[in-house]
Amino acid sequence: MMTVLHVTSYGELYGANRSLLDLVDGLRDHGVRSIVLVPCEGGLTATCQRHGIEYLVWPFETWVNSPPRYDVLDLNGISSYRRLLRLAGWSLLNFRQRMSRGRGLSAKRLRNERQSRFLARSFSRSTIDLVHTHSAVNPFGSLLARDLSLPHVWHLREFVDLHYRYQFDLGKGRALARIKQSSAVICISNAISNYYFGDKRNVSVVYNGVLRLARFQELLAHAGKGSKPQPGVFAIVGLLHAAKQQSEAIKALSLVSKKHPSVRLLIAGDGSDESLLRSLAAELGVDKKVDFLGYVSNPFEVYKQASAVLMCSRYEAMGRVTAEAMAAWRPVIGFDQAGTAELIQHGFSGLLYRDGPEELAKCMADLIENPGLVLNISENAWNIAVTRHTIEKYSNSVYQVYRKVIEP
Repeated sequence: MMTVLHVTSYGELYGANRSLLDLVDGLRDHGVRSIVLVPCEGGLTATCQRHGIEYLVWPFETWVNSPPRYDVLDLNGISSYRRLLRLAGWSLLNFRQRMSRGRGLSAKRLRNERQSRFLARSFSRSTIDLVHTHSAVNPFGSLLARDLSLPHVWHLREFVDLHYRYQFDLGKGRALARIKQSSAVICISNAISNYYFGDKRNVSVVYNGVLRLARFQELLAHAGKGSKPQPGVFAIVGLLHAAKQQSEAIKALSLVSKKHPSVRLLIAGDGSDESLLRSLAAELGVDKKVDFLGYVSNPFEVYKQASAVLMCSRYEAMGRVTAEAMAAWRPVIGFDQAGTAELIQHGFSGLLYRDGPEELAKCMADLIENPGLVLNISENAWNIAVTRHTIEKYSNSVYQVYRKVIEP
């Protein structure tokens, strides 16, 4: 039996960790024993407990940091002399922050090195066959694989700098060079692979699976049965964060509501931006048309209530929500860029937009006014998703990567 240690960088149950759990489930079909290594308790560890998945909580740190906040420096309406003084003061402050951060980064690296050595001593060479890291922001798996003299697979699931505005502690070039030294690299889309790597040797593209094939078939059987959601109910699912662009969905809703007053928006997710989004909805006069559902453990319950799903983020690495909605027989309107543009063919398996709330609102109105378009897109999207996003295909593709690095 092959044993794989899966290393994740956070303890909550958001998209990347849900994809990790789906992989663990699928790998059981291949006789793979999985152990999940997580830095803290959370929704992920609770789910592991419920499903009998082995896990270990062990503290370690990422190798990314947030960039300086230049956007808070207001230079409007002041004299050139005062502007020069303010810029000089800001530059000095950032220099001090960088120096302090540099000392902090050295401490982070030392802590990770120490934690890796301690953990490696508790594993015998025969206990684990391979280490699989599930995020670009987390170097700990590579350290542990080195200390255990084991193959290491690095799974890139995010645009670290573009989407989250993080910076690699080592600098992007050095970090990617280290990632590329892994036994194998997996990217969740061509968009990710093309962004990070010119040299594709040792790099595989494997789309996330979102459901078992049997569940896909159940959703197909139910697509023509039961009550259908009212047209004009849109959903956006994910962490309430500026990168997810829930604000754009609210702005588009306000435009659509002028012609279609019964339109509604379901916002599923939690996060620090909720108060800002509520204020925006009130300011635009659509607060009664927006429902904040909070964190939802089963997003398919949200898709069931919606007639269409919105994916507004600019730099979605793949878009698990997009794939789930396609599986659920729901058309997706997505921003025409990165992983979203890779999953959706405009007018065939979804709708794409590029020009902000106005174009998004037009796409929303098109779905409200054209039920035939909704039906065609939903059917085409399901047919694509069932060939690309089953857990069986996902786990088999990853298993083949494992075999190559363990049995070269």
